[in-house]
Amino acid sequence: MVIIPTIVEGPKKVRDLISKLEVFYLANKSENIYFTLLGDTKPLDRKEDKIDEEIIKAGEEEINKLNKKYLKDGLGRFQFIYRKRTWNEGERCFLGWERKRGLITEFNEYLLGNIKSPFLANTIQNEIEKKQIKMPNIKYIITLDSDTNLVLNSGLELIGAASHILNKPELNNTKDAVIKGHAIIQPRVGIDLVSARKSLFTKIFAGAGGVDSYANAISDIYQDNFEEGIFTGKGIYDLQIFSTVLKDQIPENTVLSHDLLEGSYLRCGLATDIFLLDGYPYKYNAFTTRLRRWIRGDWQIIRWLKTTIKTKNR
Repeated sequence: MVIIPTIVEGPKKVRDLISKLEVFYLANKSENIYFTLLGDTKPLDRKEDKIDEEIIKAGEEEINKLNKKYLKDGLGRFQFIYRKRTWNEGERCFLGWERKRGLITEFNEYLLGNIKSPFLANTIQNEIEKKQIKMPNIKYIITLDSDTNLVLNSGLELIGAASHILNKPELNNTKDAVIKGHAIIQPRVGIDLVSARKSLFTKIFAGAGGVDSYANAISDIYQDNFEEGIFTGKGIYDLQIFSTVLKDQIPENTVLSHDLLEGSYLRCGLATDIFLLDGYPYKYNAFTTRLRRWIRGDWQIIRWLKTTIKTKNR
């Protein structure tokens, strides 16, 4: 299942992202791939808002249109999730539990049947109840950012790399880390051609955009030597292994930037011959805001360099 976990502020963004899911499907056609928008809520001083109804209505309408356009037996290939807000004492507001990490965690556990649907809107559950069908057996999740493009056949190539026998993940005795193989595959990420030419700032700092596989398809010496890559939040992971290893590892309200931790626990592998295209901040202020968020996230996880690690349960 291909997912886009992101905050949706209004109906327009929902429609735009679901339109991207259609493009992803056309570029990676398969009867065994589903596409889901995981809509997270924006923080508010109240649990529910009128905008939630508009978002849910837009999401369900667009998903129904696509599933009628691309008919499929069983569960429709396009789905929409929108989750509830909960009170966060640290932030002093209502927001989605553990933000993006919590959204992905809840979705994983729901797909595996470990929890009932915890979401405010869930077209998957609606279809299962209406059609009296079972949840598909999802093996892999391809997670993307809202500005990431799943280019032609890249999804199929990621699935092939993840399912290769040499990449099969093996757990340690305590089942809290992958010690051999890879439970996450990180593709090479370039800058989208349009984003690279969007402003004077991006023309100077974003570099050459688009796909240039002949000149740029090179290995990363550091990651090749250690047989382990660095997860940046865009890639494919083994759903069951992800749940087994990470479900109770990270304490609540401690980590915003979770990608590096997930890559370390699940032994991320780097696939430089598989290419995704990403966006780039088109203004200096947006660039510094993103950089500040990254730096803050790195400081949050510095405690994992210690010899003893505090987990969710101990």
